[in-house]
This record gives sequence, C-alpha cells and structure tokens, in this order.
Amino acid sequence: MILFMSVFIIVALIGIAINCSKQHIFITLGQGKAKIDLERLYLVISITVMFLLCALRDGSIGVDTETYLDTFLYQDILMSTVNGNNKFEFGYRLFIDFLRLFTDNPQVYIFATSLIMCTGMYIFIERYCKENYCLSILIFMAFIYYSFFSAIRQSMALSIAINSFGYIGDRKWIKAILLILLGGSFH
Repeated sequence: MILFMSVFIIVALIGIAINCSKQHIFITLGQGKAKIDLERLYLVISITVMFLLCALRDGSIGVDTETYLDTFLYQDILMSTVNGNNKFEFGYRLFIDFLRLFTDNPQVYIFATSLIMCTGMYIFIERYCKENYCLSILIFMAFIYYSFFSAIRQSMALSIAINSFGYIGDRKWIKAILLILLGGSFH
C-alpha cells in the first residue's frame, strides 16, 4: 500500500508541475517538428501506471478485495440476500456472470474491475478536465479506491456514471440517464 501511495503522490506532483508549466515539448522528426501534448502524455502514462498497479495486484491486497473476489468465485455469495433483497445489484451480478463465461481466475476479476475504473476515469478526465489533470485524479479516485483498494463496486459505478456529466451539460438527457442507471446498477 505504501508503494502504491508513493507512486500516486509522485504522479500527482508531476501533474502539478505539468499543469503549471503550460509548455509543449517539441521533438524534431526528420525535417519537421512534431508537437507533443504533454498533458495528454502525462494522463496516458499516469493512468496506465495506476491501472497496472491495480490490475496486477494480489487478491489479498485491499480492504475488501477478498470479499469481492468471493462474489466472483462463489455463486451463492453473489446471490445472497439481505431482508429478502439481493445484496448485490443487477449490473454487478451480470458483470460477474459475464466474466465467469470466460474464466474462474480471480486475477481476471481484479484486472477487469481495474480496467473499468481506469477507463472510466481516463474518459472523464480527457473529456471534461482540461488543464486540471492532477486535481481531477486526486479528487475522482484517490480517496475512494486507490487509498485502500476498497469500494470496488462503488468505484466502478462512479467511473461509469461520472461520464454522464458532459451529456447533462449538453442536455442529452437520455444518454445521461442511461449512463447513470448503468453506473447505479453496480452500486
């Protein structure tokens, strides 16, 4: 956990430095210059590093990772009820059933959940958080998932539903509602 938080802090500090610099790097390729968007490069690299750290971690790392792994490994836990209602939401159960079609390897579960979270986070930041990549990463996920590798369903729901933001701003209500409902079907 300390290693991941150290990497996260380094990534955040690099983001602050990039956000403050507002300069583009130019690389000469042949006779012309290729312009590199430093913010986009930072975003891709930082999300990739965080994704790899999350996706390739052991199942014993995290506050509730083992609990969620049990929902993947054991159908009776996934279908458990509380006061007559399913304990786990419909979308999450479909997600687990879909993964089980291909494998029962718990590492695939960790990889797939990390992929959803990091992809949703990348899309949101890329589309809606211009010039604030560092702050966006810190606010969006750090205190929910990355700090203790917990709240897996909540983080998946948030990474899906947060992308309705642009549709709400554009008054595309049906697309926004569908994304919110899809996210809500996970938690």
